[in-house]
Amino acid sequence: MATGKNFFMEIVTPEGKVFSGDAEFAVVPALEGEVGILPGHAALLSEINIGELRVTQTGSVSTFVVESGIVEIRDNRVSVAVESCQRQDLIDREAVLLMKADAENRIKENRDPGLVERARNDLRLALLLEKVSAKKMSANGNS
Repeated sequence: MATGKNFFMEIVTPEGKVFSGDAEFAVVPALEGEVGILPGHAALLSEINIGELRVTQTGSVSTFVVESGIVEIRDNRVSVAVESCQRQDLIDREAVLLMKADAENRIKENRDPGLVERARNDLRLALLLEKVSAKKMSANGNS
């Protein structure tokens, strides 16, 4: 239960709940830029862009890569509903490299503007997953 120093946060995807718990601070990749959230934040409804979502609990930061959705902030509760969400520590680097190569090939090979735009979105997601995964590895002293 959220206290005066925390707020309740939940992240869900079509597959189910990814995160649920109290948080001290969060950063959400809103459409117009990152939104920092502290307890008592004003009510807000915003679209979410592809990006890093960070949640701080008892001084520890958990990072997620999210892909399009919405965030609603109301009454010290933050609800995030996104198309996809991957925790930083569960990112499969090999799968990300394959996703990146596939997206690059689809950009080169397709002439249909809709398919090219989807491939570009997939490439942006793959590059972000690669970047976030690399941050975790460097923090752990791996290369």
